[in-house]
Amino acid sequence: WLQVTAEAISGTFGRTAKKCSERLLLDGVVHIIASDAHDMVYRPPILSTGIEAAIRITGDDAEVMRMVSDRPLAILDNIDPSDVLLPPGLSSSIERSDGGKKNWMNRLFC
Repeated sequence: WLQVTAEAISGTFGRTAKKCSERLLLDGVVHIIASDAHDMVYRPPILSTGIEAAIRITGDDAEVMRMVSDRPLAILDNIDPSDVLLPPGLSSSIERSDGGKKNWMNRLFC
């Protein structure tokens, strides 16, 4: 599971975190958007700004809702990850120049 913090998506944690989270969302590899709640003052459990930003970035309301509702619920319900709908960027492989296929993880390093 790849989790991104809502505050990183909305820019609360700075430009670098925002750009990285945007790239992961645009690549379609994020499983979960969650809060980084540590307390009610400095890091409160706020998802709304991250959800709004993720929808603006991806243009896919349904996938964002899977990131904040369906997949976290699947974890709580102890559903096998293979039975959970994958993010769009992980649901297919890409062709390699040598005719083989590379999964997303291998694309990170090549």
